[in-house]
Amino acid sequence: MTYLLALVMVAVICGAQWFFTSRALASPARFLAWVSGGYVAKIALLALGLYVPRMLGMDVRIAAIATIIAIIVSSSVEMIVMARRRTMNVDPHPHND
Repeated sequence: MTYLLALVMVAVICGAQWFFTSRALASPARFLAWVSGGYVAKIALLALGLYVPRMLGMDVRIAAIATIIAIIVSSSVEMIVMARRRTMNVDPHPHND
């Protein structure tokens, strides 16, 4: 049951990462909000996904380690995707002196 919890938590974290990263890339005006919301969501999912099973008497050590690794890897992938993203150049407004 512990391995199933670990697998579910990794899938949930990766799904949340994909959801928030895709929304951030699709909406440049709300980029910061989507990225920040993604971090808050991952923390909430981590807490909910590990504390509730622990209260029910499950051993969550393996699931916790797998979830932390998934968060580190998915955040690293997010960083790489954001760094490689093509951005539009901003030209300065011409000064009419």
